[in-house]
Amino acid sequence: MAKKIKNNSDWFLADIVERAEMVGRDKTNPNRRCLTWTNTVLIQAPSIEEAYDRAIRIGRENYSMRYKAASGETCIWKVLGLSSLVPIYEDIEDGAEIGFTDEGFIAARTSESLVKTKRELLSK
Repeated sequence: MAKKIKNNSDWFLADIVERAEMVGRDKTNPNRRCLTWTNTVLIQAPSIEEAYDRAIRIGRENYSMRYKAASGETCIWKVLGLSSLVPIYEDIEDGAEIGFTDEGFIAARTSESLVKTKRELLSK
């Protein structure tokens, strides 16, 4: 049997947005291309305000770094902030719903286009 984590309304899902850029690139161009990731992390905190602060701290500690790329250029990963912070209402266990996205009132074919094949999902 899968382990169950009893949820006392103190679990949150945070989407931390980070960006990588080479040092010396023109930062004045808002249309410049940058490698950008969104990392979804599980946060335990007594309030949404503390969950926000904790997610930002975790992001900066784990996703902010500077290193030399294979090209010899220095690359900087920078945390931009959060794109989402949502509470988890159910106990955490296999099959528990831990979040959802309201896609709105959209066309049937648009909703079908949201679905990826197994191959597409496993190839990433």
